[in-house]
Amino acid sequence: MGVIQKLKRAVRGEVDPKTVLLEAHRRTQVAQHARRERNNLERLNTEMPQLRQPDLNSDALLAHFQTRSEPRFFSGFSELSQHFPQQNEQLLQSARQIVKTHSWPLLGFGVREFGQEIEWRRDPLSGYLWPLD
Repeated sequence: MGVIQKLKRAVRGEVDPKTVLLEAHRRTQVAQHARRERNNLERLNTEMPQLRQPDLNSDALLAHFQTRSEPRFFSGFSELSQHFPQQNEQLLQSARQIVKTHSWPLLGFGVREFGQEIEWRRDPLSGYLWPLD
C-alpha cells in the first residue's frame, strides 16, 4: 500500500496518522540506503580488482580481513558477537566443524557426510551425479 493511500485512510480515520508518518520515514530511509549502495557499486565497478596481494602470508591476510572497513560482509555479524556471545561461539564452533569434517545438517534429513573432496554436482540424498550440461 502506498503512502498516499495511507494518507487517505488516515484522513478517513482508518489508519493512525503516526503510522503514516513512520511508514513515510521508513521508506525515505530505505530509498536513501539504496541510493548510497548504488553509488558505491558504481565506484567499485570502475576500480580495478585487487584480488591478490602476493606479499601477504595467511596471518597478514587474516589481519587484513579483520581490520578492513570496506566492503562490509555481513555487517551485523560483529553486533551478533557483542550481543549474543554464547550463540556466536556456537555458530563459530559449528562452522569450524563443517570445514573440518565436510558434514552438516541438510534440510531436515540429519547430518550428511560429503567426503574429503566435495562433489558439488552430486545429489546428497540419492547420490546421483548431475552432468555438467
